[in-house]
Amino acid sequence: MLGLDVAVPAWHRHAPFVLFQGVGKARPNALLIADDNLVEQVTLGLRDLGLRVPEDVEVVAHANFPLRPPAAVPVRWMGFDAERILQACTETLERRREGKAVPERIEVEPRFE
Repeated sequence: MLGLDVAVPAWHRHAPFVLFQGVGKARPNALLIADDNLVEQVTLGLRDLGLRVPEDVEVVAHANFPLRPPAAVPVRWMGFDAERILQACTETLERRREGKAVPERIEVEPRFE
């Protein structure tokens, strides 16, 4: 697993060069971009390498729906509905303010596109 500093976007574009320098089975066939702040630069790096998505590599990236960051190659998205999370927080705070019982846990289903 490779960690990247979100504060250095120029490095993110070059990460695919490091990850995909192998050949055959030494080369990844999928890439998970778990931080939506990295999507644009990392996918630009994949495009710079001339990798075909999804033929050469499958790309799955995180998104805070309903917004998705720009991507230079086709991406499958996974994430959570930020509006639903905020709604649940607001409803919970309102119930607590009114002295009503609040759930110990609120589940928000992941979303895939």
